[in-house]
Amino acid sequence: MLKLIISKSLLLVVFAGVLLPFNSLADIEAGKRALKDENYDLATSEFRSSAEKGSAEGQFYLAESFFHGRGVLQDFSESIRWYEKSANQDYVQAQNMLGNMYYSGKYVNQDFSKAALWFGKAGQSGDLDAAKITAALYFKGADGLKKNIGKALDFYLIAAKSGDIDSQEMVGYFAFSGISGEKNYKDAFTWYEKAAKAGRAYPQYAVGWMYQNGQGVKVDLKKAAEFYELAAKQGNAQAAGSLGLLMLTGDDRAKSRGQAVKYLVQAADQGVDAVYAQLAWIYFEGSVVEKNESAAFKWFSKAAELNDPQSKYMLGYCLQNGIGTPKNLKSSVEWFEKSAGAGYLPAKETLGSIFFFGGDGVAVDFARAYKWYSQIVEGSSPYVQYLVGYMLDEGKGIAKDAKRAANYYQISAERGEARAQYRLAWFYFEGVGVSKDLKRAYVWSNLAASTLTGVEREDAEKLRNYVASKLEDNDLKRAQQESREWKPKE
Repeated sequence: MLKLIISKSLLLVVFAGVLLPFNSLADIEAGKRALKDENYDLATSEFRSSAEKGSAEGQFYLAESFFHGRGVLQDFSESIRWYEKSANQDYVQAQNMLGNMYYSGKYVNQDFSKAALWFGKAGQSGDLDAAKITAALYFKGADGLKKNIGKALDFYLIAAKSGDIDSQEMVGYFAFSGISGEKNYKDAFTWYEKAAKAGRAYPQYAVGWMYQNGQGVKVDLKKAAEFYELAAKQGNAQAAGSLGLLMLTGDDRAKSRGQAVKYLVQAADQGVDAVYAQLAWIYFEGSVVEKNESAAFKWFSKAAELNDPQSKYMLGYCLQNGIGTPKNLKSSVEWFEKSAGAGYLPAKETLGSIFFFGGDGVAVDFARAYKWYSQIVEGSSPYVQYLVGYMLDEGKGIAKDAKRAANYYQISAERGEARAQYRLAWFYFEGVGVSKDLKRAYVWSNLAASTLTGVEREDAEKLRNYVASKLEDNDLKRAQQESREWKPKE
């Protein structure tokens, strides 16, 4: 409520509990008219009168007079004195002026702490630009001003709540990333959704991600795809990659699997490395789009450089077999070794085979073959177990060890490897690495002869027949029955 009060010779205006001399307001208006007419002496005189009566607005305009040297000599020290008087009464323009001066270091010594102080006061009074500047200062920190994420968030919130899209995006980022503490996906969704609907690409991607993963909102893959697509169309590579992968599920959200590849290529071309391997497999297999060996090699190469063991292996495989690139056995071995060194088991098995058999410019190297085979033998195929047994048996790449050789022959033979069965039969026949046992020798040579072909079969049959001639009739019958009942182990 506005009341007029008469006092001796002065008319006062009472508003919201603050007393201002009425003639001070008249001085300011008179000063503004004079300023418009370029009568700077009169304008400055009126502003001084108002300023000395305590008017924040008058103090600001008097500071402006000293700053520009209009109606008085230019005097930055005096202008700052009056700006501060005005700013201390929460006059926003004065607070902003001081903030700018201390931020730029013009006319005063640069002081980011004071810049943040004055911009902050203006921001708290509702000036959005000042709030954003203050937030940025605290977010990044500066000379003499410590980074303060909490204060940065406070000022971004002031601007965000007033509808500033930049600040809404920043508040969403704070909550999404957890930079100000723990991640808060619910708050992140609230603010990012506002920015997303205003057309911001990264918030569109983030909202899509939250819909896809049920973070801060219920899972809704259709909406996830919608927001990803909005962001992808603006060139957001992460959204393009996520949308492409989502489309590959092949359900009713996918416009087409070919469209999925288009988005994956968009993401990959912009450096989203998470899609390199997926794209390589798509071109390698040719199940989604037409097979393209050159493209498969290209993307396996990029994925391999990211320390993906499987992609390192596939790059080696392409080089080994001339897929999308000329054959290069030397390079293929290098990539197989990189993959194996990262623990990828198929690479270790492939290297074992390369060095065991040699060929295509690679020399046989049993020591290297044993090195790689021995690392996977326990859980590998019966054939690899047979080869490890063979190297231990023959002393190839490793010192002879009949007992260990017999162990691997036994494991491999029990899983159905015919060559291991034949070798194990000889061990039992001769008592090498195991106790001599003709009945066991017969069983294993009989099983081997039933599977092997050619010369190997003939050798197994000779051993079986010779052992049979040394067995008693009852022992032979039991051995044949055992052969009939034998089943390979899983």
